[in-house]
Amino acid sequence: MGTWFNGRIVISKITDGGSIPSVPACPVVEFQMIMFHYIYVIKSKKNGNLYIGYTVNLTKRLKEHNQGLNFSTKSGRPWKLIYYEACLNENDAKRREGYLKTSQGQRLLKRRLKEYFYHIKNLTP
Repeated sequence: MGTWFNGRIVISKITDGGSIPSVPACPVVEFQMIMFHYIYVIKSKKNGNLYIGYTVNLTKRLKEHNQGLNFSTKSGRPWKLIYYEACLNENDAKRREGYLKTSQGQRLLKRRLKEYFYHIKNLTP
């Protein structure tokens, strides 16, 4: 049976010598906050243009685009998130964003989102 001791569970058991040692039930676990760095693609509902960006707060950033707080995307409002990737390292995310903005990266995105674009194309009259 366990008892609480200084915020940890302590298990008591009787050994051959008759003493009752206290043994922690499990090691102390420390939790770290994991921060992701997001590369995202948004599509304008107004003109169909795509925008590729990077952020640490995806929800907040999408709201900023839709509120017209970004000069580059203000004219295309409203925007819809169609794709994102998450990285643990900021430099990896920035490098990926830069790559996706190249012609080769754009071809990769078109292949990656092939079904999405096919579906949208066939729904539009």
